[in-house]
Amino acid sequence: PWDRLTPVALQWGNDPDMNQEAWESGQRPKEGWVNPRATKLLARLGGNRPSFGWNDRANGAADNFITSCLSCHSCAERPMPGQKPVDIAPPPPIKVGQHKYIPIDDAVTMRWFRNIPAGKPFTPGAFSADYNLRVMMGWNNYEQWVEDNRQRGILGSFGKAIS
Repeated sequence: PWDRLTPVALQWGNDPDMNQEAWESGQRPKEGWVNPRATKLLARLGGNRPSFGWNDRANGAADNFITSCLSCHSCAERPMPGQKPVDIAPPPPIKVGQHKYIPIDDAVTMRWFRNIPAGKPFTPGAFSADYNLRVMMGWNNYEQWVEDNRQRGILGSFGKAIS
């Protein structure tokens, strides 16, 4: 069965200069590769998904097509106290055709397509999880557990909030 697997893509950057206007003018991603066999398979399967990632960027077959591998993983962080957690996808685009979507606000959408160096957070002041979404979810789950148990009065000395 392994010989039926098709590698989908590789990505080493977010193509931060490729906004909607550039893409519609013919620019294509330079900081990633999408397997042409996977693209043909996607077209053959039909559906409404225009590409694997936003404007032909790399992304997984089950991932949200309005993102890319790196745009999603670059959001892995722990917000500062009082800071709202970042969404791991830009605002939903507007569908303007059978397989065509455009951003509501391209400048806002392009925030997710910056090339953020390893160890730097997506949001200034946050603590980077270095592209690791599992670490981010672990922090979120722990903090929710602390909050739930603090409200029930059963924390004891173990569940001190992370600071």
